[in-house]
Amino acid sequence: MLRQSHFVPPVPMIIATETGLFDRAGVHVTSTDTRGSDAQFEQLAAGEQDLAVTAFDNLFAWNRRGIRLRAIAQTERTTPLALFTQPDISHLEDLTDRTFAVDALDNGFALAARRILADSAVTVRFEEVGGVRERMQALVAGDVDATLLGPPFDTIAQQHGLHRLASINELLPGYPGQVLVTREDILSSRRDELQRYVRVLEQAVELARRLTDEEGIALLAGTGLPDSAATALWNERPRTLRIDVSGLIIVAGVRRDLQLLPEDQGDLSGLFDASFASEPKQAS
Repeated sequence: MLRQSHFVPPVPMIIATETGLFDRAGVHVTSTDTRGSDAQFEQLAAGEQDLAVTAFDNLFAWNRRGIRLRAIAQTERTTPLALFTQPDISHLEDLTDRTFAVDALDNGFALAARRILADSAVTVRFEEVGGVRERMQALVAGDVDATLLGPPFDTIAQQHGLHRLASINELLPGYPGQVLVTREDILSSRRDELQRYVRVLEQAVELARRLTDEEGIALLAGTGLPDSAATALWNERPRTLRIDVSGLIIVAGVRRDLQLLPEDQGDLSGLFDASFASEPKQAS
């Protein structure tokens, strides 16, 4: 059995679960909602989790903390994160000297936010709060002024009257979605099991390709997701699980601009294993 942590279940996993693909393949995966990227790393390091769905950027930081990890699949085409603020904030410049909640300051999607703010010469007070649920709760409670949120928490924020200022994709085009990562020793010792898992996710990607948008959104909404969240996740679902190297280059560029790219991180190929995911099938 594989153990996986994630902020929100990726669309291929939802589809594979709802349509019985896992059961038919005899693949068993237990999933846990994470408290944040630090918790994901600690669980991977301690052997409490085998896999994590997380921001690609996290590998830059995690691989310098004592264990080696690699991405084996990309579970989002891009990230549907958006910048949410208190209602009185209508421009990026209005965030000057306000509090901005992040998961971890020096890795993950927080770096995308830092790059966007730096481009606009906006200085904020960053506060590490935790995972997306905790950040949403802090924003709703008025404890912070801004944060990044994705489905379904963005819908909840809007229901509470909070302001959607802009999306990461609008402000930083090409920034990649989350990836599936595991430790290098698990890659060696459980490769066949991991390959079976990725193969089922690819079957879910292919099944999604044959669904209409209405059918796909209805499938996701049937799991309890709000319609707006189901729509956003469906739109950003992966068309292939292959690693988007161009997106990884953008991530490295963000780190370089923030002077956070390790000097010895010239070879990005060490951050992923391309042997798991297949080439995408052509649309018929």
